[in-house]
Amino acid sequence: MPDRTATDGGVSADSRDAVVVCGGAGGIGRACAAWFAERYPTVVLVDVDADAVGAAADAVGARAIVADLTDPSAVRVAFDEIASFARTAVLVNATGAVGSGAVEDIGLDDWNRVLTVNLTSAFLCAQAAIPQLRDGSWGKVVNLSSVNARTGGNDLSGAAYAVAKAGIGALTRHLARSLAPAVQVNAVAPGPVRTPMLDRLTDVELDGLVAALPAGRIAEPEEIAAAVGFLASREADYVTGVTLDQNGGGWIG
Repeated sequence: MPDRTATDGGVSADSRDAVVVCGGAGGIGRACAAWFAERYPTVVLVDVDADAVGAAADAVGARAIVADLTDPSAVRVAFDEIASFARTAVLVNATGAVGSGAVEDIGLDDWNRVLTVNLTSAFLCAQAAIPQLRDGSWGKVVNLSSVNARTGGNDLSGAAYAVAKAGIGALTRHLARSLAPAVQVNAVAPGPVRTPMLDRLTDVELDGLVAALPAGRIAEPEEIAAAVGFLASREADYVTGVTLDQNGGGWIG
């Protein structure tokens, strides 16, 4: 059996163990911050948007670090700062941005932007966090993928978004093998979630998304955060390399 520390609600009670939510200013990131802050002594939110990440952290009593998570140097500095007061025991990669349009209409700059924000940032944060994740008897990584990785996506979010989120699944599986056995790495692949990302869509487009879902509604960010929380808990120690599909039946495979 693995060496398990005392837990409260499935999360380690070690005062130096921290949850780090990258992309903590976004809709799902904020919900994850609130979920962990109720159960964990130290939660750190990292995001490039200084005002938004500060407000999100203040709302739940977390710490905020401002960093461009697509910049390798900035990511290293952020995790060095975290290491000065805590150990990253749980890493949540929730940084994301969508594109749009058919393949023939997507410019290379936009393609690179979407891949960098969604996929490269998760790679950089995992890479920087690995020494801290391994510096203990346990560790967790939870990456945010998307139903678009399963379906191939559509013109509403663009090809690059689907490709980046599919890459998250492959990165998750690779890390699960390379960081075993002490660190478990999983992903959550949501369908449409009620966050500011949906604000770009018209009412007709939103109605179309709902009509395609057997669940008949869009998910709330708190539902996604609860799934992330489970995968980050000690109750999920025997779960690794998995992408949990949480899409209201939008993709059933």
